[in-house]
Amino acid sequence: MSVGCSSMRPLDVLVDVVDHLVCNAGIGSLYSINIGVTKFAPVMDINFWGSVYPTHFAIPHLIRTNGKIVVNASCSGVLHPPKGGFYNASKAALISFYESLRFEVSPKVTITILTLGFIETNMITPKYSASGVGVRLRRGFGTIHPTMGAESCAIAIVDGVCKGATSITQPRFMKALFLIKFLFPGLHHFHMNIFSIVFSKELKGTHEN
Repeated sequence: MSVGCSSMRPLDVLVDVVDHLVCNAGIGSLYSINIGVTKFAPVMDINFWGSVYPTHFAIPHLIRTNGKIVVNASCSGVLHPPKGGFYNASKAALISFYESLRFEVSPKVTITILTLGFIETNMITPKYSASGVGVRLRRGFGTIHPTMGAESCAIAIVDGVCKGATSITQPRFMKALFLIKFLFPGLHHFHMNIFSIVFSKELKGTHEN
C-alpha cells in the first residue's frame, strides 16, 4: 500500500472535475502484545496513507472547485479503547493530519472529519476479526456496546456534509464520552478499564496470518 507519489498517475488524467473526496479506506485489526508489530503495518498503510495519498493529488482540483473532503476517522482516535493499538494510532493520525490541513486549504476547501463509534457493518463482526491479523472475537461488538445502523449513520453524515459541518460524531452520545475524557480523565480511565474487562471475555485468541 505504501506507494511513492512519483508512481501514481496525475488525477487530471483520470477525471475532469473533482469537487468531493471521501477518504473511507480502512481496516480494523485488534492489537495484541503477543503479535509482532510489523504484522500491523498494513493498518497504518491503509488507514492513514490510504487517505493522505488521494488527498495530496486531489487538493489542486478541490481548491479550483471549492470542494469538500470527508475523512472517515473514528472515535477510537480520540478515546483510545483497549486492543485498538495501531487502529487507534492510525485514526488519531488522520485526525491530526486533517485538522492541520484545514489551515492550509481553508476557506477554499471544507474538511469534514467523522469520528464514528460502533456502526453496524461487517467490521464489528467475529467473521471480520478472523479475516486477518490480530485478536479474534467470539461475538460482535454489538453484544457489549451500543451500535448505530449503517443507513442512519450515512444519512446523518450526508446531512452534516451538505450543511458544511467540519466534524460529525455518530452516535451522538459519543460526544459525551469525549467530554468525559478531557474533563474527567480519571473517570474515562475507569470506564475504559470496565470496557477492557468486559471486552476480554469476548476474545478467542490471536492469529498472525
